[in-house]
Amino acid sequence: MNSNPMISVVMPVYNGEKFLKEAIESILNQTYKDFEFLIVYDESTDGTLSIIQEFQEKDARVVLINGDKEGISGALNKGIIEAKGKYIARMDADDISLPIRFEKQISHMQSPGLDICGGHSLLIDSDGKINGIGIMPRNHDLCGLSMMFMAPFPHPGVMIRKGFLTDYSLEYGQSIYQTAEDFDMWVRMFSAGAKFGNVDDIVVRYRVLDNSLSIINTAESRRDVRGLVKKFRADHQKYLSDVIKDIDINLLSEAEKSLVARYFINRAITRFDIFGLRRLKNISLKNIVITTLSEIQRLATKYAWWSVAK
Repeated sequence: MNSNPMISVVMPVYNGEKFLKEAIESILNQTYKDFEFLIVYDESTDGTLSIIQEFQEKDARVVLINGDKEGISGALNKGIIEAKGKYIARMDADDISLPIRFEKQISHMQSPGLDICGGHSLLIDSDGKINGIGIMPRNHDLCGLSMMFMAPFPHPGVMIRKGFLTDYSLEYGQSIYQTAEDFDMWVRMFSAGAKFGNVDDIVVRYRVLDNSLSIINTAESRRDVRGLVKKFRADHQKYLSDVIKDIDINLLSEAEKSLVARYFINRAITRFDIFGLRRLKNISLKNIVITTLSEIQRLATKYAWWSVAK
């Protein structure tokens, strides 16, 4: 194994035997080969350890790191500290990286000089059945606009320049938002001046389960995400207003047009600002209707659980 790999893959795992083999194989089968694979293992009660050891015997790039039972943020931080690579590839033990993921992301990060890069994702269930697709915004400004409503990346599919984290002393779990560690990291990276972007390709099969590392399923997590979105909007309102003024809607993908439509529809609903709706003239009626219904549903859900949770 290269003592100075380009990429360090960091994957926390606890009781992950059900999908672990498939997750590990998806990393080892990457077309881009210059990486180390750091698996941060917290003492599991299933067969997780034996699966990791089996792969260690076959591939020297697999490195077992014993965790400190400090949760997912602690495991990620420990892996990043141990990482020798220029880039950190985030991975979860129940997801599947497509073979071209690293090759595409390395190329995309080096060309425009990005600090964090994701890509599109296929949403799958426990049987691997595809239930949907997550289309991410492609450039920095659209990623910022996305963070007014939702995550701009599939978190098990991001690649981060380690030097940026080091330069700004950024770690997971440094804020009060302990149950939304990925979104929290992205908000703090954006505020520190990181350049965001996404590969215009599917890079990960993102498994959505009730017990998945990748799903927000508690009132605390929802409150943390809501708090982070509120903070992001407050900190970057002028920047986002300037971005929306300069966007050429004709150059956007359908998913990106939906994001812009969501911005103006949200303002019309929450602030009674209907004048911005004139910007939607180059977006299809179908897109506008679907986005409007989605935003109404999101706001209704948001205030429904807030009235109970608070």
